[in-house]
Amino acid sequence: MLWHLLQPKVTCICVFSSICVFFFPFFAGGGQNKRLCHACIYIYIYIGSVQGGGGEVAMIKSYFDLFDILVNEETVPVTFLVSSFSLGRDIHARTTDGEALEEVRAGSVATVPLWAAVALRQEGYLVPQVPSRYTTSVFREFKTDPLAVSLHKKSPYYYEAGLLLCAMLPINEGNRLAAQLFRLYQLRYLKVIHAASKKGFDLSDVREKLCESERELLDALIGGLEEERQWHHSAF
Repeated sequence: MLWHLLQPKVTCICVFSSICVFFFPFFAGGGQNKRLCHACIYIYIYIGSVQGGGGEVAMIKSYFDLFDILVNEETVPVTFLVSSFSLGRDIHARTTDGEALEEVRAGSVATVPLWAAVALRQEGYLVPQVPSRYTTSVFREFKTDPLAVSLHKKSPYYYEAGLLLCAMLPINEGNRLAAQLFRLYQLRYLKVIHAASKKGFDLSDVREKLCESERELLDALIGGLEEERQWHHSAF
């Protein structure tokens, strides 16, 4: 029963994803940096779901893509709209007061992975809630120094999981969170680029605070700078 409820839906993003993965290496310096385009793919997913008037939210695009699988394993709090006696063994439901329940009831809450939240939300079984790591107070932590706070500790896949969550939220709330994610993305990536361009700058502390896509960007920048240095050395 649970597998039937959570069976993945086929979405139209496969073509877009393939295009990004094909063309990105030409701009990022090689196939090892393909995953840097994931944030763009998830932005496309979110925009498409909003503009499409509540279309299906994309789930895992490829079961051979470890990055995508790990993104969808990120957890999100949810509130169930209906009772479901078939989910009690798989989901640890509780009341809003924190009392554990043996079965899922209407109004009960739980924490589930994104892949489960997407499927159950599409079937009308639950509504997702915004996790504490995506609240406005958290985004304020990055205002003074965008790299001062460790985004990796909050979530290794902060942007990608956040944008999947945006597509499941009401439009106004989803738009707000998407705008906050985009602004944070801009601020931190600019800082990452500046840090990587400084000669002799110790990047170990910076790297520990980066989420996975930011680390990919940093590695791509460092690799590109090294290739440029070697080319310049060989040419002159």
